[in-house]
Amino acid sequence: MWQNNSDWTSCIDVEDIVKHVTDIKGNIFVALGAKEADKFSAIQGNVIARMVVDKTINNITTLVDRGPYDLDKEEVLFKQYDFKALICKNSGTKNGYYKIEIAKQKGIPIYMLERPYIEMENTFFDIEEIVKSANAIQVRL
Repeated sequence: MWQNNSDWTSCIDVEDIVKHVTDIKGNIFVALGAKEADKFSAIQGNVIARMVVDKTINNITTLVDRGPYDLDKEEVLFKQYDFKALICKNSGTKNGYYKIEIAKQKGIPIYMLERPYIEMENTFFDIEEIVKSANAIQVRL
């Protein structure tokens, strides 16, 4: 777990997130989907989970809705439920960022489920790695 420029807390799995939000009182917005939402049924806060399927989960209010979501729609949702925390995953999409932007503006803590790290051959994460690889290929030729 680490802080990303104080905007959110990155978490490696749902269990890590649950540890962080257990004592939060009030509405907690969970935007992880139906597969993960049931893992939040035992926490103290009022969990409101948005998902694309209608699924009954003990102690959780479900909002059945399908994106894409825009800034105005997300603002209405945050105003309606007065969220005290946001739980979401790092999807990397622009439409998925609106809820994060609103939470940041309101000073609401964000708990981000990070993508799993998958080590793959010939995958680069910064320009220096690409340059080193290109230089190594040239030397071999």
